[in-house]
Amino acid sequence: MIRRYRRHLLLFSLLFLTAAFISKYYRGPAADFSSAYLGDLFIVACLYDWLSLCWIRLHPLFKAGAVALFATMVELFQKTGIPASWGLPEPFTFIAGTAYDAKDFSFYFLGLALAWGIDVRLRKNVQDV
Repeated sequence: MIRRYRRHLLLFSLLFLTAAFISKYYRGPAADFSSAYLGDLFIVACLYDWLSLCWIRLHPLFKAGAVALFATMVELFQKTGIPASWGLPEPFTFIAGTAYDAKDFSFYFLGLALAWGIDVRLRKNVQDV
């Protein structure tokens, strides 16, 4: 059962990572919204799933708290302006970001809620977790 749980976590993490990259490189209608906010939603969900894969027995609320702390630290680091001054290439700015936006916290919360809900649902089927 744990293998199945891990397989599902890996599948969801790859799905979230793919959705995050698509949202960053999408150039159609609402591209600014997609790049600025949907990427944040999907990347924190992906980080949650990666943490779940590494520490399978960690309680879902601790995982959500750890990812929320990391995302908050990254966002506050962006507020200093240092990441923007580095001039990092596109793939690195995806994680480090370049500009502080308080609205990002809402999308971090939505992404964590999505990943947490999926994790809790998957854990119901596993006795050892």
